[in-house]
Amino acid sequence: MTEILAMVSVLAPVTTGVVLALHKTGLKKSYKPFIAMIVGVVIGLLGAPLIVDAEIGQRLWAGFLSGLTAVGLFEAGKQTIKSKED
Repeated sequence: MTEILAMVSVLAPVTTGVVLALHKTGLKKSYKPFIAMIVGVVIGLLGAPLIVDAEIGQRLWAGFLSGLTAVGLFEAGKQTIKSKED
């Protein structure tokens, strides 16, 4: 479990950056959570072996959770900026 959390901690900012870049290209807001989970899983499969030696199932879970975290980080940042403007 600690390996998964360690991978999520490293993968979440990367996933957030990729999803933000895709969002800038005109991605619909309704697709963002689904795309973030897919991007997270792909990054988890490809990038997690560089971080820690984990089984494929653990890498999939870490990628999935990093995708969910990326959506949460983006929405929290957006709400913070919105509340400062009000």
